[in-house]
Amino acid sequence: FCPRLSPNGKTCSRCRPNHRLSGCRSIWHYRGPIISLIKKFKYNSITASRSFVAPYLSAIMQQMPINQPTTITTAVPSSLQRLVERGFNQSEVLARTAAASLNLPYQPLLKRQPVAASQTRLTRKERFANVRHQFSLLRPLSRETKTVIIVDDVLTTGATLAACAAALKS
Repeated sequence: FCPRLSPNGKTCSRCRPNHRLSGCRSIWHYRGPIISLIKKFKYNSITASRSFVAPYLSAIMQQMPINQPTTITTAVPSSLQRLVERGFNQSEVLARTAAASLNLPYQPLLKRQPVAASQTRLTRKERFANVRHQFSLLRPLSRETKTVIIVDDVLTTGATLAACAAALKS
């Protein structure tokens, strides 16, 4: 995605034809003490961080066009290897907590294939290629579902969220 800002976090008109993601929002820029907070949550199992992060996530989600009966919240799934290493999916913890505070349903909707390399050291182009076919639906979405809010812990290039959106819209 390009660095252009667009109203309400919607994908800009130049990027829209190339991506299935309708829009995205971020709570903070990934710098300074936020890096430490996310890393402690993600790598040191400090799940107490969720009580700090979740209200901010909920506030961002409240700004989205949410129609209660047709909106579902889900998380970017972790690989089995990451689940075993960490014991939890940090994106799921955040998604479940924020969804509950807004009385929105949470459902795991996606599964992740086991072959992708970690995104942390990849270039922008490599990140998109790395996750292109990484996600698939666990089960078909109901016809009533109109909006899916996908929660991830870190947004860098948008490659992971775009791949999740593509799987949801396939």
